[in-house]
Amino acid sequence: MTEFYRKSVLEEVREMDLAANKHLPGLSVKAVQCQSRSMVAASNCAIRQLYEDGAEYWYRVNDDSKFVTGNWIRDFNAALAAFDPPNLGVVGPTCKQGNTAILTYDYVHRTHFEIFNYHYPPILKNWWCDNWVTEVYGRKRTKKLASQEVSHLVVDTGTRYEVYAKDASGASVPHQLLPAEYKKDSCLIDGWLSEHAEFESKPRTVNPSGRCASSGPSRECSKAPDGKRVGSTEGWSHKRIGDKNPQSSDWSSCPIPGFPEDAAFGGCVNGRTEPDPATSCASLCMETEGCRYFWVYESELKFSEASDTLQRGRCCLKSTFDREAGFRRTRGKGGFYEILR
Repeated sequence: MTEFYRKSVLEEVREMDLAANKHLPGLSVKAVQCQSRSMVAASNCAIRQLYEDGAEYWYRVNDDSKFVTGNWIRDFNAALAAFDPPNLGVVGPTCKQGNTAILTYDYVHRTHFEIFNYHYPPILKNWWCDNWVTEVYGRKRTKKLASQEVSHLVVDTGTRYEVYAKDASGASVPHQLLPAEYKKDSCLIDGWLSEHAEFESKPRTVNPSGRCASSGPSRECSKAPDGKRVGSTEGWSHKRIGDKNPQSSDWSSCPIPGFPEDAAFGGCVNGRTEPDPATSCASLCMETEGCRYFWVYESELKFSEASDTLQRGRCCLKSTFDREAGFRRTRGKGGFYEILR
């Protein structure tokens, strides 16, 4: 892209912003400048800005598209609200061009970004992001609406961008990376459900990878670092890592002392408030085999206006934590802690 063309495009977009914001009441247009080399990176950049600006819903569409039907906000919002729990999943329109078996346009609630910290997995670059968003939530939380249609104005211009069928190491995107992403992301979805007391009994995710490894009944427990921690907190302490939830962590589903297994789904329990949430949750983690980290809500928060559930004292035990994956935002104040000797 030449410097002249770059400046011309930016000037045109700024003029469009000013015109729309001035002459179309209720409509706000904002240009987001992204440095990206792929469709996925550009989408993630723009949608991160939407999320940070407080948008509740967003609709990812192509630039060469025509909206055939109206009232799509009404229909898509209603479809998302009908999921269990509400707004957890993805919906989209019917498109009669391209791959009609998947969602080539998608509409989600901001919950999507809270769970994944991106709109599409960055490893996918260009192709297969539509496959991912169609399948990651499983069939029960994915819906294509017949009442909504978008037309893809296909022009025979050849391939618009690189396919990136393999990553730098030579791993196949559709046959290796995409299945691994489904497996990881089913755990992220189920982890989000477990973090919210009112949703812990909701159906767990079943996508092309099957179920998350930590979503079933008891499995073999990973041992405490010295194998001797169960039933004793002596010599152990806890250290705060940060005030955001980890993007990738797991619980080995070891029995939690004093809690029936069905009352501690995913390693999360309620009511850990005395003498304070962090100390109480740390004590439980120290007494539980396989627990090395924990997340605890330290302030009261209603997940929704219709909910009576308060999150303060909700404690989620973790066996593993991927530091390289980073952290994600959560509703309500809390802390992520590590158990130390």
